[in-house]
Amino acid sequence: MLPYIEWGINRQVIARCRNYLQLHAATLAKNGSAIILAGNSGAGKSTLAAALFARGWTYLCDEFAMINPATLFVHAFPKALCIKSGSFDVVKRLGLPLWHKRYYVRAYKGPVSYVVPRSGVSRRNRSSYPVRHVIFPQFTEGATPRLPPLSRAPAAFALSSLVLNRGTFGPLATSIISTIVRNASCFRLQTGPVWETCNLLESLFSECNPTPRTIDLRPPKDLKTAARQPVKHR
Repeated sequence: MLPYIEWGINRQVIARCRNYLQLHAATLAKNGSAIILAGNSGAGKSTLAAALFARGWTYLCDEFAMINPATLFVHAFPKALCIKSGSFDVVKRLGLPLWHKRYYVRAYKGPVSYVVPRSGVSRRNRSSYPVRHVIFPQFTEGATPRLPPLSRAPAAFALSSLVLNRGTFGPLATSIISTIVRNASCFRLQTGPVWETCNLLESLFSECNPTPRTIDLRPPKDLKTAARQPVKHR
């Protein structure tokens, strides 16, 4: 029953957390800013999030990017990471225990297990972060990790296709996403061995890697006005 309870909780998050624009993505933070790993199921988001968490990154969520439309900051929703059977051995090698050392079966996903992020967002960490990088991962077995840049227009289109509550925000969702990608660096990620992939992502936060040229994280006036108005649920 546990995977179906998780599915039900996820549906309630989409239905009830209407003050946030929600994207299907994993989110983590490092050095005071956030990274969005956006993609459909099977892209490897949760496994990569678990690996980065094991390396000391601040875990925010493996299912939702919760975007505050007034600040454009991504907020934490540190639910347990849902790991598919193909990544069980990888997660164990990372030193992250699977919950109760067992797995559960959920319809099309097959066997899944969970990693409980007990140290997730602690009192020492903030609960919201500005978005510095937007990345679209795709797992390719045996491949060498690559991180080619992605121009902002296709990044905005790709991110728009992953909005979970578009009915709540309507056209405003496009404005929010456009502002996010304008202020972030965007990449496609071909993942390979998980440790090498993590090294590649951590290079984005190295001191020799500058922040994006556009660093004004304030939303445009129309977003601020909309954020003060009650959001209608459709």
